[in-house]
Amino acid sequence: MAVGGMIGGGVFSTIGVVIGIAGAWAWLSFVVAGHYSGHNCLADRIWYHGWL
Repeated sequence: MAVGGMIGGGVFSTIGVVIGIAGAWAWLSFVVAGHYSGHNCLADRIWYHGWL
């Protein structure tokens, strides 16, 4: 339960910081971050380069 609380606290504090800096454009920062994190996945690189 302590680990879940730490992770949840980190998520909410990050959202607060992003909204404080980006304001009305906060949603766009999460869309861009999700896009890059989805396309730069290690598993995708492994299959693309044929390492397995």
